[in-house]
Amino acid sequence: MAEILGEKKICNKCGKCCRLISSTKSYDELCAEAKNGDNVAVNFLKLFLPYESLTDAIKIDSHVVDSLIEMNKLAYGEKTQTYFYYCRYINEDNSCNVYNMRPKLCRQYPKNEFIPVPEECSYSGYSFAMREKVKAKVRKAKEELLDIKIMRQNASERSVLERLNKLEKKATQLIEEYKAFGSYGW
Repeated sequence: MAEILGEKKICNKCGKCCRLISSTKSYDELCAEAKNGDNVAVNFLKLFLPYESLTDAIKIDSHVVDSLIEMNKLAYGEKTQTYFYYCRYINEDNSCNVYNMRPKLCRQYPKNEFIPVPEECSYSGYSFAMREKVKAKVRKAKEELLDIKIMRQNASERSVLERLNKLEKKATQLIEEYKAFGSYGW
């Protein structure tokens, strides 16, 4: 990341990353999971509050909201519902009340290069460059699958076949990991 970003403080403080958090779980579902001891839900609810309606989230950035909804439908199915939250620690001026103690999630933003960022986000170039690196890895994995198919035709030793199976599994897992983002078409 440093080789692309250079100076770490490139954020233009639009605040949209803190105001457009999405989940496929409603606030009530998260509360129930937290009550049952789910640490992910507990930690999520410590940071984020739900919007009253989808309209409130759309007011922040309709393009990002639409992109997150579409991404979740691709990943989890067409009937998937997306819920929007905002960070309880963001101020009106988009500064953070807990900046020096902010969670790892915030310090590593944007960790997932496929999460839609607003067009004016200063990390959009970084996200684009990282997406292209992932796409190149997926394309290489697809090429490896073709090579494995050819090698399997000529292999007869059990140890060679086992090694090819491991390589095939690893390449397939990488492609599958990014299928919600279109890896089958790269």
